[in-house]
Amino acid sequence: MRTIPESWIFLQDVYTVPFWRSVQRQPDDSGNVIKKQSGPAVKNDCAIVTGDKLLQTFDYLEVAEFSAKSLIMSASLGQLVPINDEQVSELRAAFLK
Repeated sequence: MRTIPESWIFLQDVYTVPFWRSVQRQPDDSGNVIKKQSGPAVKNDCAIVTGDKLLQTFDYLEVAEFSAKSLIMSASLGQLVPINDEQVSELRAAFLK
């Protein structure tokens, strides 16, 4: 999610959850997996987003989808230069007070 500032502000860092299919077989554990992450989304073979309200959750999913689509469509232009840690700190200070 370190593609553009909007992606990081909305989703922060999206973590890859290992062995997601095993979590699907044990739904009681899925809440614990998501709680351990600091942002509203996790990914592996699917994307899961959470939010306080349905519209907020949809916005998170839409940002994730747009970011993924942008990465795929821009691959022919060159390699991604992600937002670095210093820039993330600036975003955190400006938007996540």
